[in-house]
Amino acid sequence: MTDPATKRRHAKLLVLDLDETLIHARARGEAELPWPPQRQVAHFRVYLRPGVREFMNAALDRFVAVGVWTSATTDYATAMLERIVDRRRLRFIYCRERCTQRRDVDLDETYWIKDIRKLDGFGFDKHQILVVDDKPRGLERSYGNLVRIPPFEGDPEDRTLARLGPYLDQLGAVEDVRAVEKRGWWLRDDEDDV
Repeated sequence: MTDPATKRRHAKLLVLDLDETLIHARARGEAELPWPPQRQVAHFRVYLRPGVREFMNAALDRFVAVGVWTSATTDYATAMLERIVDRRRLRFIYCRERCTQRRDVDLDETYWIKDIRKLDGFGFDKHQILVVDDKPRGLERSYGNLVRIPPFEGDPEDRTLARLGPYLDQLGAVEDVRAVEKRGWWLRDDEDDV
């Protein structure tokens, strides 16, 4: 992201998913990856998305409010965030209890929805909220707010966050984030405008 000293903060709420967005975790019994994890948390081998700490610090400097919203449990989220961000700087950490569970009868599976109406108390209109998540289904009620990110599966060569920072800076400058077509942003040339 741009140097915070040279630009004003974006008057937007930036909401970040955790698993497969900022980190990748594998439980005991899951297949090993060909490279070592950066951390071990309880029975999870944890892979940090390359540049995650720098990205988090830049996001906190560039946006007036940043929160994390995951469908994981509170204990899990707290443990995973401990080494990538100073949690006191986050506006909130929402976990599974703030999600709505849905069932897809056709696929015979359950999934979690992040209903951005639950963010009303933070003083941001829907057009001022950006949600970065690898699972579009979880934002099915708010696709216009979604900045979909390719899922992170532990690859140490992943450079998605390095590209996401400047893109979020572009979105932070627009009046209504819901009016911008964001699908496939990571496939566009770096000089493409919002």
